[in-house]
Amino acid sequence: MPHRYVSNRNESVRMFESDFMEFFSHVHPATPLVIYLPLMAGMFYLALAGRGQPLGLVASLFAAGVLIWSFVEYSMHRWVFHLRHHYQDDETGYGVTSPLWDHVFGTKAARDAGRAPGSDGAPAKP
Repeated sequence: MPHRYVSNRNESVRMFESDFMEFFSHVHPATPLVIYLPLMAGMFYLALAGRGQPLGLVASLFAAGVLIWSFVEYSMHRWVFHLRHHYQDDETGYGVTSPLWDHVFGTKAARDAGRAPGSDGAPAKP
């Protein structure tokens, strides 16, 4: 039976082949809050009371940090998942945005050849 990436059971979908990585990818939604809220509170206290930095500066640096982190995380995920999806085989699958050139040059990946869009359980790409 082919591997399905969508599960109808009350469980999350497996993301990694490595059992070690898979174990650490499943955390309770409150875990980041429990870890990072006290850390952030301590850093805010250190910046405001310990170093005497103005509240506006601390808030601005915090907002800048959130924006930079969001951009970096988004970029990393786009890059990693893009490479994983399109470049698993160095000899096929060059048509990143469109499979047109893979059809023209005969470089369509074997995993995609002869398969109708959406036949793997995933929705068809527009």
